[in-house]
Amino acid sequence: MSPLTLRMVLLSTILPAVSYTDLKWHRIPNQACGFLLGCGLILQLWPKWDLSWQEATAATSFIFVSGFFLYLLGQGAGDGKLLAAIASVIGYKVFPVSLLAYGLAGAAALAMIWNQRISAHTRLPLAPAIMVATWVTLVLGVY
Repeated sequence: MSPLTLRMVLLSTILPAVSYTDLKWHRIPNQACGFLLGCGLILQLWPKWDLSWQEATAATSFIFVSGFFLYLLGQGAGDGKLLAAIASVIGYKVFPVSLLAYGLAGAAALAMIWNQRISAHTRLPLAPAIMVATWVTLVLGVY
């Protein structure tokens, strides 16, 4: 199995469940983030894995610290943990994922505000946008 196929299988099993819980309860389970992070670290031991442990650790650490600062500014803590766990699997290529996810979430929020379905102060779940952005990034060949 190629590293890209393994990434897609792993992320397609975790991200839909995380998105569902974020949509339903506005929470991202720590167990799911921990499992994905653990898988990302364990995969570093696979000889065919194309991501060095230094690259995965640097991307995961940067995203986690950035997520902490965004949490201090009012974003949910689970979003940063989820992006950090994804970074352990896909490395520095998580940066286009995060930019696309925030763009998708912002566009959805603006559309809902425009249609007067939500107010400007409503908190929206970000995990579905992260899931879509991860898939778009992997499928369109940022890899």
